[in-house]
Amino acid sequence: MPDAGDNQSPHSFIHYVKTNPLEPARLVAQSLGSAPALSAETIVQRFLIRWKLFTLCALVVPLVAVTLSHFVPPTFQSSAQILIRHQGGPNSLYSEISLNQVPMSGASIAEILRSAPVSSQMIEDVGVEDADVARPAVKVLFGKVAAVVMPLFGRDAPDPAGAGDSKLKYLALARELKPSIEASTLMMERGGVMRDELIEVKLKSTNREKVAAMVNGLCEAFIAEHKRRSRDEILGANKTLGEQAGVVEAELERLHQSISTGASVPATEFGERIDNKPFSSSLARTLSELELRVLQLKQNYTELSPALVQAQAELDRARALLANQEAVDAARDTLNTIKKRLRQLLVAARVTESNQSNISIVERGLTPRKTKMTQIIRYAVPLIGGLAAGSFLGLVGVALLNLIDPRLYLASDVPTAAGLPLVGVVPRAAATRPAVEEVLGLPYPGAQPALLQVIGKLDLLPHTAGRVLVLTTAENEAPSASLALQLSALLAREGDGRVLLVDAMADPTAPAAPGQEGGLRAVLLGQQNPDAAIRPTKSPRLFLLGLGATGPDEVASPTRESWLRFLEYSRRQYGTTVLHVGGLLNSRDAAFLAKAADAALVVTQRKSSRKDSLGRAGDLLREIGANGLGVIHCGVCKRA
Repeated sequence: MPDAGDNQSPHSFIHYVKTNPLEPARLVAQSLGSAPALSAETIVQRFLIRWKLFTLCALVVPLVAVTLSHFVPPTFQSSAQILIRHQGGPNSLYSEISLNQVPMSGASIAEILRSAPVSSQMIEDVGVEDADVARPAVKVLFGKVAAVVMPLFGRDAPDPAGAGDSKLKYLALARELKPSIEASTLMMERGGVMRDELIEVKLKSTNREKVAAMVNGLCEAFIAEHKRRSRDEILGANKTLGEQAGVVEAELERLHQSISTGASVPATEFGERIDNKPFSSSLARTLSELELRVLQLKQNYTELSPALVQAQAELDRARALLANQEAVDAARDTLNTIKKRLRQLLVAARVTESNQSNISIVERGLTPRKTKMTQIIRYAVPLIGGLAAGSFLGLVGVALLNLIDPRLYLASDVPTAAGLPLVGVVPRAAATRPAVEEVLGLPYPGAQPALLQVIGKLDLLPHTAGRVLVLTTAENEAPSASLALQLSALLAREGDGRVLLVDAMADPTAPAAPGQEGGLRAVLLGQQNPDAAIRPTKSPRLFLLGLGATGPDEVASPTRESWLRFLEYSRRQYGTTVLHVGGLLNSRDAAFLAKAADAALVVTQRKSSRKDSLGRAGDLLREIGANGLGVIHCGVCKRA
């Protein structure tokens, strides 16, 4: 901030502005840190400041939303239901045989439904085109924009993937269709223990006529895929069991050969021959008899006796025959089990081929009805949503701009920014600059209440001689010349003494009369007598002293002593002197004159005055000890 005690020129002020750029974050922090007096009236006033912005957002955003919804095709949804029976079905015939068999569940069905093989088969069967696939609105709009913009840069819009190959096209469409497929599981109790699952399949499409065929075709393609997988599993299980049966038959043949090559057993001892329906029970009984005979022979004969050696050989042969018989029985049982399972696989294959699986469509998808409500919802929802979003954005935009905008909009912000009381508000029409010839009709009715308050405050100030009022601005941004003339006219009409209006601005309140030379500058430089420079007006008690023209060779400037001599003269000759000077922050003598005068009145203007500038001007008045009478706030008008 410039030093309050320095004499500041316009060039130094411009340098300050350039070296201190606007920082929205700092302004927001300062605004939030202040303690403004908020009320319903001020909130409404702050909103009305930028009502055009709010109206623009509230109208443009819904219009954009409706326009975008027009380019996004409507989506239609159809649903079907698939029932999974976990009890029975052909898979129960081979589930224990096939090691690759995985129990079907709702989650696995949902993934298989969205898989590329199932979706691409449905797309091929139904004849789904690229335009039938439902896509997010952002992707649709981006595609339309790319189709329009890319030719402008000499590039063709990208062709759909797999445009030359039908299979690749189906796979590409399947990837695009995947987000539009939903599958949810509904549990159904059956038998108190097992639970059948009901899968609800939903599919979205932009083609109302095809969406039902698409969801039904998707379920049928899934069942066909499940049928193909079941058939492959049955073939695999059949191959596995066939290989196992061959291994068992080979083992049986080997056992038969080993038995047939052994020594024959007498029929009286072993019953029927081993190759003619052997029985394990008779072999076990014969074995026990041989063991008893060997035990008796060991009590009567030595180990090398012929009778004991022969009995021991018969016992070993009986044991070998029993072991072979048990192996043959086990192999035959295994072979019978395998043949039974092969018959079960044959039944499962026939059931699968006849479409009698444990998965079926219990409710097929229906074509959505065509109603007017569909079109109404298509445009009403974006319209209502856009209206809400636009209103919210408008309110947020107005609030943020009110926070970061440094300009002065409301009169209620004046005391907070300047630290000076608000004397009054002058409407826009009353702040326009009148001509000196209209002095008898001044002030304008709109400006009179505020100016009367100024006169009332002046009358309360103690003074023995004539009083001096300095009328200034912060940065020459407000119509101070207009109010200086109107205030002087009101003082001349209502007061009891003569009033002198001194215009120390380069843009004088009134031009010099024909043949008149000099002015305030000449008086301050001692080149002219004040009585000769002061001009009368149509009002008998109002007199005017303009700044006057500057000679081409004039280099001297008025001194502080010359200003003090002139103020002493005006106090003696006039009851009230209204001294109109430049801005406090960019005028050489404004601060000095405000301190030397009896009171200083600051004029602000809506939109032109800045809060920070007004604050620095108020700080300057307090620092130099000037008597700040208050602030008059003006409406928007041409800069004076």
